[in-house]
Amino acid sequence: MSQPSDELLAAYLCRTLEPGRVLEIDERLRASADLRARLALVTARLAQEDAPSTSWFVPPAGHQRGVGAPEARVQLALHLGDGGLQPGDLFEVEVGPVADAEALAVVILYRGAGGWQVVFPEVAEEWTPLAEVPVQVDGARVLPLVARADPGHQAWAVALVPVDLAVDWSVEAEARWEPVRIGVRSGEIPVVTVEVVVSGVG
Repeated sequence: MSQPSDELLAAYLCRTLEPGRVLEIDERLRASADLRARLALVTARLAQEDAPSTSWFVPPAGHQRGVGAPEARVQLALHLGDGGLQPGDLFEVEVGPVADAEALAVVILYRGAGGWQVVFPEVAEEWTPLAEVPVQVDGARVLPLVARADPGHQAWAVALVPVDLAVDWSVEAEARWEPVRIGVRSGEIPVVTVEVVVSGVG
């Protein structure tokens, strides 16, 4: 039987596998020192990817993390030219379907040069319950985002937080989002990451 790939081990660490697969990998880890060594390398790689912002543990692009984490996909506008996605262009992230949308709110993160940071909401008036986000026929929620000026690969993450989360808007962002950071790292707050490629300069 083939050994789990690094991608599968990353999903194992991000808690996105079905319980049966988790048990299977648990058994293989107990039986294989080589696999445990590979798991340590994958763990170190994930930690390094998150190093610019050590308070967050956001999974790599294309992965989900946390209890009930949904799938996500990117939709680009049909009118994009041959140059592809440019800074300032609109793209959509489709998340879900998600159960209990009324109980959740949306927090969006972007990974810039300084690491992961919350870019939405920035003020209390922007707090958005997931139930208020437009929904597709298949139940997915559609979040419009705007490509930033950073060329190349841009990583975005969507965290689904309790809608009644007590957010202290009077403090700076680092302290304000500490409960969300703790929830993401523990897996209690689901988060999903996507990536887009931005070319040129808008």
